[in-house]
Amino acid sequence: MSKIAFKSKLRPWAVQQHRPHRSRSAWWPLVALIVVSGILYGGAILRQDDYGDGLRLPAGRTSARFSLCRRAEQPNCVVDGDTIHFGGETVRIADINAPEVHEAKCDAEAALGRKATLRLVALLNEGPFELEYAGAREHDKYGRDLRIVSRDGRSLGDVLVSEGLAEHWTGRKRDWCR
Repeated sequence: MSKIAFKSKLRPWAVQQHRPHRSRSAWWPLVALIVVSGILYGGAILRQDDYGDGLRLPAGRTSARFSLCRRAEQPNCVVDGDTIHFGGETVRIADINAPEVHEAKCDAEAALGRKATLRLVALLNEGPFELEYAGAREHDKYGRDLRIVSRDGRSLGDVLVSEGLAEHWTGRKRDWCR
């Protein structure tokens, strides 16, 4: 007879001794749930905006390294001449309208849209910039954050407009193919 079998026959209470540990282990899912909930809730509180109903982009002067968006979940990239992904949010530059790149109506619009996109990448990478509220609306109809992107008091959208790569936003999209 082996030693293990011998011990268990002589001391049947040894098996019973470990049962309280099983009841303690039933608490770990609850504890894990509380910890995870606290982390998620705490993160949501830290990212709420002033109205408590949405996520917040960095305030004040900020900078990041931008590239062209090649994947859907890149943190800091330029989608087109008036849309960026920044800090986990999609931002629509509120004061301009740039030519489309992805759904261009003609080759001329697509070419100008690519130029606007590349210029916006360069402008954002030149140094710190500010994101400012655009006015009464915080989000567009697609849920993108509406912001004016500026550096040293000048809108980067105005730079694109002055270079012929965008137009001031009037509430309607321009036909870039005429």
